[in-house]
Amino acid sequence: MINKRKSASILIVLALFFSTSTIHALSENDFKKDEAYFHDLCSGPSSRDHETLCSQFTEYINQKISDSQTRLKNIEKQKDDISTSIENQQETIRVYQEEIHALSTTARELKASITAINEDIKQTQINIDVYQKEIDVLNEKVKKNIATSQSQLYVDPLVEFVFAAVDFVSLIRRVEGMARIKENNDITVNKLIEAKKVFDLEKEHLKYQRLELEKKNKLIEEQETIKKTYMEKVKKTIASLMEKNKALELQYDELQEKIELDSRLLSRVSSLEETNGFIRPVESGYWVSAGTWTYPWGGHHMGVDLASVTGSIGLNILAPGSGLITAVNGGCPTYGSYPNGSCNGGFGNYITMIFKTNGVVYGAMFAHLKEGSTTVSPGDIVSGGTVLAQMGSSGLSMGPHLHHELYYLGDDSIEAAYERWDRSVTFGTGGAYWGNGWNMRCDTNGRSVPCRENPMTIYQYTLGGEY
Repeated sequence: MINKRKSASILIVLALFFSTSTIHALSENDFKKDEAYFHDLCSGPSSRDHETLCSQFTEYINQKISDSQTRLKNIEKQKDDISTSIENQQETIRVYQEEIHALSTTARELKASITAINEDIKQTQINIDVYQKEIDVLNEKVKKNIATSQSQLYVDPLVEFVFAAVDFVSLIRRVEGMARIKENNDITVNKLIEAKKVFDLEKEHLKYQRLELEKKNKLIEEQETIKKTYMEKVKKTIASLMEKNKALELQYDELQEKIELDSRLLSRVSSLEETNGFIRPVESGYWVSAGTWTYPWGGHHMGVDLASVTGSIGLNILAPGSGLITAVNGGCPTYGSYPNGSCNGGFGNYITMIFKTNGVVYGAMFAHLKEGSTTVSPGDIVSGGTVLAQMGSSGLSMGPHLHHELYYLGDDSIEAAYERWDRSVTFGTGGAYWGNGWNMRCDTNGRSVPCRENPMTIYQYTLGGEY
């Protein structure tokens, strides 16, 4: 909802715009201040009073999409002049993701605008039908009045009209009656004229809205084409790093330090209140940039990637359930790059934990965290929803995001699952290219403990969806 101060400033701009004798175009900044406001203004019945302004706003959106195409060409030109280091590829992907997000936002606003225009078109057609019926009724009434008046123009009936009066008072009454007939006819004619005027205005508005609908549908198609191009560029850029990622995973077999579960810790773990259902691992302001099992551009992907919609670091990472922190591994810069891209096997700063929900024990891994943002240590007991760290881009990462994996560890207890843990970062399920990880998926190995769960299914995510 637009706040009062913001609405007032927009209304002042519009008042100045319409008060001048010559209509001047609003600047790009005027539209940029609140695009949602102008989308709303130019989509419904209010657009009748602002057709010139709304046409300018449509041109502004068109120019935005054109500018995005230009930026894409410039990025591609710059890529030819720079090395293909991880740092440069990360920056390129960040720019791509910003453009994708901006295009997605514009698409949502355009779709909402199209919905409103369609509703307005329906209402306008209803108005036209109503006025057409009113015009038909008035036309018939005028025709009857004209026919009645014309019958009085003949000489004989007029003589009869005058001399049939008994006296002067009777004659005056007859004349006044004719005057009232004429007055009623004039009122009817005026109503007819006004109805036809409104009818014509509604027809013009209908024509205008249909043209706007056509323009906005075309804009949607254009921006979707550009968005797909950007996404293809992201896919190709990331795909070029996949072989390096394979090599890193093959090299990474470091075992985690296993803490001793003393009697006091065991007591705290066993007394944990079990959560019902899963808590999504990122608070808000993110989208699903890569799903589970395969990347959109090919290659195995054993978790889900949740990327910041703004391309920035710092989103809170949450515990999906109540449980035990099993590993916290840091020491990686917030933004990964070679040689630092291999930090902690490419996972960058990461946390692992064991938790229980709905009577089932799970393992979880949270990777590519912001340097120095972790709030927990191995052995800590946490409740579901606890902030564990913040989103970063450490390790082999192509932009701020969380790589999150889930593992099925049994139906008994956190303590029992901890005792079975082999100290590997993936809880004994291997990786995309090592340790037989591809065959350790729960939906292919009969849910034999341990196995890999599909976070997309568990958290009810949709690829490309924003949350």
